[in-house]
Amino acid sequence: MGISHEVSFFKAYQGKGAAARFEYRKTQRGPAIFLSMAKEIGEKKFDWDNKVIFSVGQGDMAAIMMVLQNRKDGCGKQKDGSWSGLYHENDKGNSILRFEKNTEREGFRMNLSVKANNTANQVGLSLSFEEGILLEMFFQRFGVNFFDREWEPAGGGETNETTTPAPARTAKASSTKTTTKAKVTVPDGGDGDIPF
Repeated sequence: MGISHEVSFFKAYQGKGAAARFEYRKTQRGPAIFLSMAKEIGEKKFDWDNKVIFSVGQGDMAAIMMVLQNRKDGCGKQKDGSWSGLYHENDKGNSILRFEKNTEREGFRMNLSVKANNTANQVGLSLSFEEGILLEMFFQRFGVNFFDREWEPAGGGETNETTTPAPARTAKASSTKTTTKAKVTVPDGGDGDIPF
């Protein structure tokens, strides 16, 4: 079993609530964060068998952090007073994660809509400011691993593959007047996790 860390939010409400789980995992393709959401079915019981899942990428984390840090009111583009959200598509279907400030009460609103195999499923819930801080702390702790190019495949131990660390990447940004180079270096605690 691989390394798994999560932050979960449960909003039971007379059988009409929902739950959300953000989970960090080391996968064969590298570090990943997944959002799973489930509807409440009965008093304080959630339908995890029919959950909807969204793979949270680097850009998605940055967009959500912009809302959590009060730099934007929602993720995506704003049109006619509503936010477009974060859109993902593959050969099986598509998903849209809407994350925005809650206009009805303090905090945030999160809604995940997934269409796959001609079936649509949608789950939404509200987060308090305190829960938003927990999510921000989770992203800060595990999101940094996306920049760590030295990782061990899930399951650890020996593999038939040879793992060669990727060279340090340098990002270039240019304009008509200047060229800027930046290098991101992340400390490594020896096991792929950041020591804090």
